[in-house]
Amino acid sequence: MTTVEETFSLRVLTPKGLALQEQVSFLKLPSTKGEVGIMPGHTSSVFQLDIGELLVSLLNNDDHYYFVVRGYAHVNTRETVILTPFLELRDDIDLTRAEASQKRALKRLKNQDSSLDKDRAELSLRRANQRIHLYHFYH
Repeated sequence: MTTVEETFSLRVLTPKGLALQEQVSFLKLPSTKGEVGIMPGHTSSVFQLDIGELLVSLLNNDDHYYFVVRGYAHVNTRETVILTPFLELRDDIDLTRAEASQKRALKRLKNQDSSLDKDRAELSLRRANQRIHLYHFYH
């Protein structure tokens, strides 16, 4: 059985406020250097987040998957605080909307003109692809 000593506090903050607060036994986050696993007692660190999947394992070994859009994670031995502009539970992903976003981004990148913001279109495509992957992989 998991005890309190085998967990740490997780808080996720977005511009709208506290989006998630849990006692967790494991956390996997997408950093710009690759995926990072966080367990209780993790050494103090700061990570820059990338677009991707946030895995949160709760006390009862129940896993929850979230979509995050960049940000930062501050980790110490007892707590992890994530600052991100957006957090979306996997079950709340709108597949139709994500697929439409993917098609729009692909169309923009294919039909490049002088007014195209290529970085923005590529970022939009990455977000859409990650949402679609997260939706299909865990459904």
